[in-house]
Amino acid sequence: MKIIACGCSFMAIDNRLPGTHFTEILAKSLNADLESYAKFGSTNFTVRLQIEEAIKQRPDLILLGFTNVDRLDLSYRPYSIENGIKNIEYQSKFVKPNLPSFYDSELVTTRSEPIVDFEDTVNLKQWLSEIYDDQLKRHSDYFISTGALDKIKKNHIPFVFTRGALHGMNWAEFGKNEVNYKRGCPWHFVAPSGSKEPASEIYHTTVYKQSELAEIWLDKILELYTFS
Repeated sequence: MKIIACGCSFMAIDNRLPGTHFTEILAKSLNADLESYAKFGSTNFTVRLQIEEAIKQRPDLILLGFTNVDRLDLSYRPYSIENGIKNIEYQSKFVKPNLPSFYDSELVTTRSEPIVDFEDTVNLKQWLSEIYDDQLKRHSDYFISTGALDKIKKNHIPFVFTRGALHGMNWAEFGKNEVNYKRGCPWHFVAPSGSKEPASEIYHTTVYKQSELAEIWLDKILELYTFS
């Protein structure tokens, strides 16, 4: 059995705390191989690219989480449509990320990160104050994300997801496959500053909370699917 995880940092594994992310715990519970495409700071467009690659790989299960609208994709050399997710830079100056099997630094064209991480080299402050509209971005990201879910369904690939930080929209069409938003969305459980429990700089929660999330996600998976 093969599982692919897609999303931003909340869905990403931490190589410094191996085996502790809820997707890793789930894979172990299901006796499955896990490949994580999730990337720290991803936009929802980048998550969509991850999902497109996951569909091509035909896994037995896709686990995914959508992200906030305060992210930006910025190409520093020509973007290649045919390369898809291979355009995206996974290396980071902030964290040491897990690099997925498809990653090739020579094909990278584009940074996908929170807006605040970009240096003010493209009149970014002016763009934010005069042009950027977070509600337009939310609506656009919603259509990108629901289009991805619809394509997964049409390809008959089992999946479970969380809307993550993409709240304020109507997810009823896909509600059957969404983990309980209050209990199973990792965004709600960021470890407080100074927490005495082991916590990750990558996935932002404590190790203990990841175990709880794994139980909640596993219950949802087994509610929907039977794997031999």
